[in-house]
Amino acid sequence: MRNLHLTLSLAVSLLVAGCVNNNVEPTLKTSSASVSSKGLFECINRNGNGYIDRSEHVYLRPCGITEDLACGNVPDAFDESSNTDTVQFGSRFLQLADADGDGRISSLELRAHCNNMTVKK
Repeated sequence: MRNLHLTLSLAVSLLVAGCVNNNVEPTLKTSSASVSSKGLFECINRNGNGYIDRSEHVYLRPCGITEDLACGNVPDAFDESSNTDTVQFGSRFLQLADADGDGRISSLELRAHCNNMTVKK
């Protein structure tokens, strides 16, 4: 039974990985249709707890969240911001993406946010 579970998990992972366009050049502002919300989530969720919390807001811009709060690819370089600006930016993103209001963003909430931003463009 364990082998079947591992095989199915691997098959799903490969299927999902095959749906991501890895040939997109990273830029500071890109279409969220070309980004993997899973990769974006893993970039931001540095402590590995499964949620983007306030302590990780400093990683939003470096990992590809753009000024219009859209999801993008991880850029080659980014401008350093002041702490106040980072807190305000993180608070705006949290208000928009935290669907259940628990003060943190799950991978599902980030995926829904990225998909929603794609539809609006």
